[in-house]
Amino acid sequence: TKSILILGLCAMSYGFFLSGIFESFFVGTELSGIVDLVLMLASGMYINVNQVKWLKYISFFYYANETVAINFWLKVDEIKCFPEDEGNCLHNGTAVLEHFGYGTLQSDIYKDYIYQFILTIILHVLAFIGIRRNVQSAGFY
Repeated sequence: TKSILILGLCAMSYGFFLSGIFESFFVGTELSGIVDLVLMLASGMYINVNQVKWLKYISFFYYANETVAINFWLKVDEIKCFPEDEGNCLHNGTAVLEHFGYGTLQSDIYKDYIYQFILTIILHVLAFIGIRRNVQSAGFY
């Protein structure tokens, strides 16, 4: 439940950020689809995050996926493999996490929490700056 709460706060700050930097609601909703696609690609669901290491640090989806993956795969001690797949088989949960570029320790979850908190603060500050700029240019009603 901590993971969901922290991710929810980060997602709300992302929404505030998109609302704050664009003057028009329609521009924000149109561009958010493109930004969401890039953030989802950088989360490790579709591509291996080892290929684009720098991109994963801006994606709050990555931190959520890593937290869920660590919570699930660290409990898996053994994966049975077919003899014909022996060369391509990942034998335990730690091997799966390493293969997909995620952390392999329980302490990596707390690192993800800290990164999400930092990203939340950065997005809130940028949203405030954008809203302040929009109010100054258009006036406050």
